[in-house]
Amino acid sequence: MKTRRHLIVERASEASAGRVRLLSPGVGWFGQALPKGQILAPDANAGVLETLGNFTELVVPPGVIGRIANAAPNRYLEPVEYGQVLYELDAFEGAIDAEEEVVDEIEGGLAVRAPFAGRFWHRPAPGDPAFVEAGDEIVTGRTIGLLEVMKTFSHVHYEGAGLPARARVVRLVAGDGDEVAAGDPLLVVE
Repeated sequence: MKTRRHLIVERASEASAGRVRLLSPGVGWFGQALPKGQILAPDANAGVLETLGNFTELVVPPGVIGRIANAAPNRYLEPVEYGQVLYELDAFEGAIDAEEEVVDEIEGGLAVRAPFAGRFWHRPAPGDPAFVEAGDEIVTGRTIGLLEVMKTFSHVHYEGAGLPARARVVRLVAGDGDEVAAGDPLLVVE
């Protein structure tokens, strides 16, 4: 079974404003690199790191969204060291810092907010049941919806600074298919 690990985020300097670098979280062989031009969003698969026969799925951290600006490695498996740049992204407007608090009090409870801009969906496909509904008990890590950006869907999980490990959904704020901006409330929990 593969483990999952977030890539390390390095915010660009003023000279290369609007760029974000995603760095290797370890030493090993980097494979399944994505091509230049591909869009990366939070929780998206961004390749695999093989270290001593163990495979780790690399995922995009929360708050990072953009288009890959650098070319993929020439080799199928590229040797990498800790902190080596794997992707350089042209960041999209509306992405928020991963360190930013994405919850706060709102009428009736705590707001769970969108980590980036996109179209919010309550269900995985038309006709399928919603990920969550008012009255549902949810725990950290549970999927609460999908955010779509340019036909790329990213799971939005119940997690964030200030949220309890277990909560009850009071109400859904964003409608199914609504356009949301980074930081807009998606649902309210207590």
